[in-house]
Amino acid sequence: ISGPFGMGGVGKTALALVIADRLKDRYPDAQFHLDLRGVSDNPATREEALAHVIRGFHPEAKLPESVAELQPIYRSLLNGKQAILLMDNARDAPQVEPLIPPKGCVMLVTSRNHFHLPGIYSKDLDKLPPKDAKDLLLTICKRIGGSAERIAESCGCLPLALRVAASTLNEYATLT
Repeated sequence: ISGPFGMGGVGKTALALVIADRLKDRYPDAQFHLDLRGVSDNPATREEALAHVIRGFHPEAKLPESVAELQPIYRSLLNGKQAILLMDNARDAPQVEPLIPPKGCVMLVTSRNHFHLPGIYSKDLDKLPPKDAKDLLLTICKRIGGSAERIAESCGCLPLALRVAASTLNEYATLT
């Protein structure tokens, strides 16, 4: 279990997607990506998350409604499989704990909140250092040149904001 944690826009999901993509050949049985909506007013329930994975294997299955009944089905389906489970935007440990897969699977968890799960390797992500933020901007949009430092500051050195700003400036040459 691995978990990048950090504020919105810092690149948790982007990092988790890159990791999942690089690992997919080692986990050929299934790859799941589920937005747990942890920062919304309507986060995914544990039951919904378990059912999502179960339905990936058995789309028409009539499922029980409780975690206690769904969890054994979930674990049984994943047992002996090599699967990646990307649980994105988790709210807290209680939301994710029933989703811990059996051995042979890997679970990536992203969250704005730092929490502990048994066996998790967590990594706190932060904004980029100013030089790296400037370099990212210039990699995407070379023409901004001397404005890169000011734009990086305006974006708070957050990777998502930097990518959006640089991509927009690259697409619309009249913007400066």
